[in-house]
Amino acid sequence: MTTLTTPKGRIAPPSAARAAGASFLTATGQTAKRTILQYARTPQLLVLPTITAALFLLIFRYVFGGAIHTGGPHAYVDFLIPGFLAQTVVWTAMNIPAGMAEDSTLGVHDRLRSLPIPRAAVMTGRSLADSALNIFALAVTAGLSSQSASTPTPTRPPSSPPSP
Repeated sequence: MTTLTTPKGRIAPPSAARAAGASFLTATGQTAKRTILQYARTPQLLVLPTITAALFLLIFRYVFGGAIHTGGPHAYVDFLIPGFLAQTVVWTAMNIPAGMAEDSTLGVHDRLRSLPIPRAAVMTGRSLADSALNIFALAVTAGLSSQSASTPTPTRPPSSPPSP
């Protein structure tokens, strides 16, 4: 082990020595960039949860919307949209453990563990990239939801009482 000395012969404090490897922010940014590039190379990870949420929203709004009555002053859409926004987060979050398991089986974590980077930076970078995917899917679903909420609900004609 080597020690650093100052010009006067005194030992420099440990804070003066620069740590080897990348800083936390650099490693986090590179890990997030790696995950985002992985999403770009595998478009179904980005498109499938977003399209699934949008299709289910449109199906439940326009196909089943006229058939479901809440029985109160609130419309069906008032309950539908918050539920689908929550489900979008859940559907998009399903990619996170699958991606982590894939990285683990491919040995990515072992390779990153051997580098002189902060260990928390790997998980933080992955979390940032997955949060970006969630925000994208939520933005698409929220845009469709606002469009869907401003369109009138298809209604059935009132049923007439049976004739005697």
